[in-house]
Amino acid sequence: MTNPGQAAAGFNHRLHVLVAGADERTLHTIRRLVAEDCELQCCSIDAVVGALASRSFDGLIIDLDRARLSAGRLLGEARTRGLHLPARIFFLDGSKRSVAPPSMGEAVLLKKPLDVAALAALVRSQSDSRAPLGQLALAAGMP
Repeated sequence: MTNPGQAAAGFNHRLHVLVAGADERTLHTIRRLVAEDCELQCCSIDAVVGALASRSFDGLIIDLDRARLSAGRLLGEARTRGLHLPARIFFLDGSKRSVAPPSMGEAVLLKKPLDVAALAALVRSQSDSRAPLGQLALAAGMP
């Protein structure tokens, strides 16, 4: 018998993904693509650090359009507190301006409107993949 959240032999475990600051349309898109194998927890941008302190997540999706704090500052605060950051971090941006993805290891900047199939492939990609996540994003057709 396995513990809850632990993968049993031959079965994929459900991924735990934190979605921060997403508007209803974006949240609907994300729910549609991960409903089968992901457990989503949604929170405001202000509640991200608290959510990361409450449990570990496999992925973190932050909508930059609604962020009052910079994503770098937010993740820096989490690191300062010694909190575990997910292996996969995605920043969503719908603005017309050019935004560079933060240089924080395995982070990717995705432009809206979201390519559902590409985001699904990225969220479900193995954390121990040999290809850097940025390369996976480019291969999936993301800017």
